[in-house]
Amino acid sequence: ADIVFDIGAHIGFYSILFSRIVGEKGKVYSFEPSSEVSSALALTIDRLANTTLLPFGLSDKESDGFLFIPEDASAASLADWTNESLGKVHKISCQIKRLDDLLANNEVPRPDFIKCDVEGAEELVFRGGLEILDCKDAPIILFEVNEEASKGFNLSKTGAMDFLASLEKADFSFFDARTDALSQISEIPPPLPSALAVNILAVPKAKLNRLSN
Repeated sequence: ADIVFDIGAHIGFYSILFSRIVGEKGKVYSFEPSSEVSSALALTIDRLANTTLLPFGLSDKESDGFLFIPEDASAASLADWTNESLGKVHKISCQIKRLDDLLANNEVPRPDFIKCDVEGAEELVFRGGLEILDCKDAPIILFEVNEEASKGFNLSKTGAMDFLASLEKADFSFFDARTDALSQISEIPPPLPSALAVNILAVPKAKLNRLSN
């Protein structure tokens, strides 16, 4: 029975997919801090018996923060995009928590798989989940690398991958996840001409055998 975290669930496309994959015995936890999006997501999740909505953001520190939502873009971010050329930006308040605190408080179990797409803040999410990620039973992680979005947090595009690579107990290997045929990588490849981001799959040593399955 697999446990999946969909971090940055947005309208729930991947949550629905994960719900079908894990089946009745599995569980999906959908993290989405935007109240404007999560209200619609809640309607979707209500029909999924194995999926739970957690309406807050994740980072390396617990706090009350703001989510910045450009009217001319589909993405929202915890970084202030007010000065970007994305049209009018409005902000809404949101809670921000740490993965490790959720685990310690028994609000979530240990995940088997994490999908993390949080508009440049992936490194911060991972730093807040050290207990979950730095262990031999670490989850497989699919995460996005978006250089421009990372700049909004004063982070480098390699930060998330570098942090995961430093976790000796998990001993992650990395793969380019943009094609069906996964290719192992040691550095982040450039995005395709039609895309702003790159999807990376991080697999702990203990779960490398699952790739063949």
